Amino acid sequence: MSMGLFCTCRTHLYGAILFFISFWLMGCTLSASLTSEGVFSSPQDIQIVEQAGTQSFSKLDSFKKFKLISQKPIEASTLDASDLIQSGTAKGLVIVVEPSDSPLEYDVFVSVSSQEGTVVLELQEGAVDFQDGTQNTATQSEVSVSTFASKQSRLALGEEYLCYVDKDKKIRCQGSYYGGQTGIGDSSYGEMYTGQLVNTSLITGSGNFVKASGASYSSCALSQEGLLYCWGDNYADELGVGTGTIEVLQPTPALMTNVTGEAKFVDFAMGYESVCAISAAGDLYCSGAVSPAFLGLLTKVDLAGLGASLGKVVQVAVGEGFVCGLSEYGKVFCWGKNDLGQLGNGTLVDSALPVSPDYSGLSGVPKFIHLASGGSHVCAVAVEGQMYCWGANAHGQLGDGTKTDRSTPVLVANGALPVNEKFQAVTASHEGSCGTSAQGQIYCFGQNWHFLSGNGSSAEILTPTLVDNSNLPGGVNFREVFMHEGRTCASSSENKLYCWGSPYNEASFRDHEAFAPVEISTEVLPSGQYWADVSSAELELGLVLRSSDGTAYVWGRGRPGTTDTDFVPKPLDTSTMSGSTKFKKLAMGNWAICGISNDDILHCMGNGTSVGQGGTATSQATLDPVDTTGMTGATTFADVDMGKYTACGVATDGVGYCWGGAGFSPSLYNSILGNGSSTIRYRPHPVNVTAIPGSKLFTKIVAGEYHACGLMTDQKVYCWGNSVYSRSGHSSAFSVYTPQALDTSGMTGSTLFADIHGDDESFCGISTDGITYCWGDSSGGQLGNNSLVTSNTPVPVSVAGLASAPAPLMVKSFARFSCGILDSAINIYCWGESVPAGLSPATSAVPVLINKGSMAGTPVSITGGKNLYVKTSANKIYCIGRDCNQGVERIIPTRQYFENY
Repeated sequence: MSMGLFCTCRTHLYGAILFFISFWLMGCTLSASLTSEGVFSSPQDIQIVEQAGTQSFSKLDSFKKFKLISQKPIEASTLDASDLIQSGTAKGLVIVVEPSDSPLEYDVFVSVSSQEGTVVLELQEGAVDFQDGTQNTATQSEVSVSTFASKQSRLALGEEYLCYVDKDKKIRCQGSYYGGQTGIGDSSYGEMYTGQLVNTSLITGSGNFVKASGASYSSCALSQEGLLYCWGDNYADELGVGTGTIEVLQPTPALMTNVTGEAKFVDFAMGYESVCAISAAGDLYCSGAVSPAFLGLLTKVDLAGLGASLGKVVQVAVGEGFVCGLSEYGKVFCWGKNDLGQLGNGTLVDSALPVSPDYSGLSGVPKFIHLASGGSHVCAVAVEGQMYCWGANAHGQLGDGTKTDRSTPVLVANGALPVNEKFQAVTASHEGSCGTSAQGQIYCFGQNWHFLSGNGSSAEILTPTLVDNSNLPGGVNFREVFMHEGRTCASSSENKLYCWGSPYNEASFRDHEAFAPVEISTEVLPSGQYWADVSSAELELGLVLRSSDGTAYVWGRGRPGTTDTDFVPKPLDTSTMSGSTKFKKLAMGNWAICGISNDDILHCMGNGTSVGQGGTATSQATLDPVDTTGMTGATTFADVDMGKYTACGVATDGVGYCWGGAGFSPSLYNSILGNGSSTIRYRPHPVNVTAIPGSKLFTKIVAGEYHACGLMTDQKVYCWGNSVYSRSGHSSAFSVYTPQALDTSGMTGSTLFADIHGDDESFCGISTDGITYCWGDSSGGQLGNNSLVTSNTPVPVSVAGLASAPAPLMVKSFARFSCGILDSAINIYCWGESVPAGLSPATSAVPVLINKGSMAGTPVSITGGKNLYVKTSANKIYCIGRDCNQGVERIIPTRQYFENY
């Protein structure tokens, strides 16, 4: 602020003495001039004014700048941050006072490190001395509203799940829940593909939350009342619920010991096997691997060795075996593991006591407003907007342009930052770092194997690189960043969520509204072509697609014929095919892809060495003809289907063949081959049909994970394989090595079938008199008869809830659910576990109507795996499900649609 604001005389300030001499010579008093200019609205001798409007330098609104303006020169040694009393509703404030060129002005920076709210600064009477020997009168700033906290607050990213605070301030989780990490109270294995509310039976008070955060397989959330609740993996007794509980299945209060003041928290952080939380009194409590006492409770950390000038703790960051904290006056301290310099004190010696970083290599001692820790490194943002990092640097995560570990803080290079752009917040993951600038841009550096860069590059990043924001609407900027090993997300100023990197599992990303139909793009196809059909793997994401001219395409990370950088469908390699390179049928398994070319030759590619699903003993990178030397008649194929470890097909003369199998537990998996043996087969081997009394020729064979069923030309069904859960449709105790007749005793009309389909542990079919039946495992309601009881005989699927009269056109049974086009209005219904209908919970034992949304045309066929795929009369294919991007990495920030986020 120029001194012209203080006096209409507009004299130049060459120093405090000349300034006052000039005022004396002109006969004007400083106090009167300041008051007349409106800087002071009262006779106060000091005013605290927020720097807003055109002078605001931050779009984040979590970093406030005030001016402390005095009518008389202040004795500099008497004014520091401890003189300013912080009040208001915001929690966890860092306050730094910096002198300017004038003894009449001080810059006051306030960073909201914990919870949003109002900020009020008060300078009590007599807190500072003026150079004339007098002291100040009391003064108070105006109220300043901070719209959010500049650190992780709403999203908790874990290893195979995520949790978040929704719009109603409730906690929701989705993903895998075998270890209790989703907080629903269930320890059995399962997956949730929509954000489900956690179990609230142990939550008291309003049930509203202000923050959630996660580590590998556990999460915690801070309630509006200041209580901390944790759930998930507790192997190191880190969740504050005591010792001996390995898995905490629902949000459970974290308990404190050695409490000073009110037993409430204002902030917390999680790391590998550790949790630390900050109390309302500004004390720090930790549990788990970094706890000062391994009691399984949050135990107070002794910070007395750092001196009284430390102040309250306002932020904490937890790494792998170490912790760093930030005080209200911008001071950083660390303790714990130090093998890579993560404590920043110039040594590689672990410390059980908190130590301060060594700043001797810098020009001064920075005052920090924000910090974050990765696996073995730390980054902190100084009040001037520079970032400093220390610790491990094998992948450039310190951002100094090198890959050299640093045991003391080093300045992060400017990298892609414009000259005048400054950092205001930082987030770190295991081997990466991202900083948010005052302009709402994100800059990342470090390990980039899963596109941390957010700009399409996967090369290692040694200096800050700008994250692409092209998917944000105009005028919208980023606010806060969330990271966890390969995944990065950021919220926008519109409170929308964007993510990029690896989804790890499909529950981590949601690029579309939950279970709304998403058309599979035909952008890669030549003009005028469309997708003719699609096949997906049983328990994995990924597709093999056939275009209208018969060309084979594959899409999905980790699928046969793909690389990790294939983000759209790509043509399969047909270079070794000697005949037609166009296909009439394609099928995808977990390990291989098979297709029948237009000249009826069966070609496969993928893994052959361990499972043989590719029809050979070796692995193939191209579509090659299968070895037909074991076939007894025609060597051409009419149909093919893929299971988890095996494949089955029907030759053009109606003979059935299976091949593949597992090299482990052969009696469990390989009875599916149907040839009387559990030996793995690396080429098509005929199914043994000698015991079948009627037709011995197949129309089709469908393969599940452990079993298969065949539809004969006389429309009878025979099944074989493992019979646990009645998978094979008869009551045999374990495995059936050759086809046996389906037990049809529970069927009420015709016992013949027009079509069948199966996958994993259940099968379905449509009888010749138009009734839909299912059999096998029903633990998740897969049989659709409003029962969870398995059945070794087909049971009719319930039609009570159909929107129109029953008129089944098609039924398919997939990995966890079944679907069918069941009524005269050609509606699609699904039942079972993880039904793609956005249910809460996502299980239904009766058919549920699926949202067709704005699909063009009417459904003509369906298929699926983890998603449902619908072919319509308009020659379009739609995906309805969990991750319609097939698990591929997002290379730039992509809008996400989590329930009620």
